[in-house]
Amino acid sequence: MSDHTMQCYVEVPTPAQMSLRGSLTADFIAGGPDPVNIIKVNQDAKVVVKIDFEGSDLARLLCLEWCVTVAFESIGPGKEFKLPSVRRKQTVCDSSKIEITVSIPANSFELEQNDCGTTHIMAVNVLALDNCGKPTPFSGYCTGARIVVVP
Repeated sequence: MSDHTMQCYVEVPTPAQMSLRGSLTADFIAGGPDPVNIIKVNQDAKVVVKIDFEGSDLARLLCLEWCVTVAFESIGPGKEFKLPSVRRKQTVCDSSKIEITVSIPANSFELEQNDCGTTHIMAVNVLALDNCGKPTPFSGYCTGARIVVVP
């Protein structure tokens, strides 16, 4: 270092001082704006995933791309499947939250002939990627919603 270069200090607050918090919710929606738990096999549906950093100042520093995967596991005999992952960039300058919709085409669930319905457990996984496309420490999941599919 030359005599003309100053050695300086940058103060970096800890994440606790910046109060980084986050929440994850997922709603199964079909036929209207409200969440449901029962759909017809030939009905389109969607899962609306919401990730919220709850107004944290630190969230403004994050430039993330969220990768969301939704899967369904049947209870008893039935088709288990995973939908194609959906990716969406989060611009936290606009909002500390992001909403991502995963579409479920009609007839994605299968029923046996003369079947009275099948119950599926829904699972949602989220993973944040950085600007280089590499996983960050931000990830999460929710599981347990039961969806009944009827003829």
